[in-house]
Amino acid sequence: NLPPEQRIPILAKLFEEIPNLLNNISPHDYHKLMCDIPPSAVTLRMTSNFYHISLLFHRISYLQILHLSNNVIPPGPLSSQVHHLSQCQQHIQKWSNDTIQHHHREMSATSLQMERQVLLQIEPNLSWDLLQLFIEILKLP
Repeated sequence: NLPPEQRIPILAKLFEEIPNLLNNISPHDYHKLMCDIPPSAVTLRMTSNFYHISLLFHRISYLQILHLSNNVIPPGPLSSQVHHLSQCQQHIQKWSNDTIQHHHREMSATSLQMERQVLLQIEPNLSWDLLQLFIEILKLP
C-alpha cells in the first residue's frame, strides 16, 4: 500500500522519468530496454509490472479471481500475508517456464479430489501452507 501523500510525487516522477528515458534511446534499443530494465529506472519498471499484471488479470475470469482470493491467502495481519505471498514467489522463481507448463498440464488434468496428492508428488518440497495457493495458481489459464 502506497500512502496517499506519496502517490502524487510518484506519479509526477513517472511522467517525468519515462519520456526522458524513452527519448534517449533509439527505436532499435527499445525492445532491449524493456527486456532488461535498468535498476535506476524504477518508474519504468513499475509501469512494466503494472502492464504485466493487467495482462494477467485480462486472461482470467472473475470466477477464477474469486477462487484465487478465497481462503488461499491466510487471514491475519498484512505482514503475514505478504510473507506468505513472498514464500510463494520465491518458490515459483525457482521454476523454469517448462516446469510451470508441465505443472499446469498436470493440474488441469487432475480431478478435484486428487489435486493435493498430485501436486505433492510433482513438488514434494512444497510446504503445506502454500499447497492450496499453488493448486489455484497452476490451474489458471
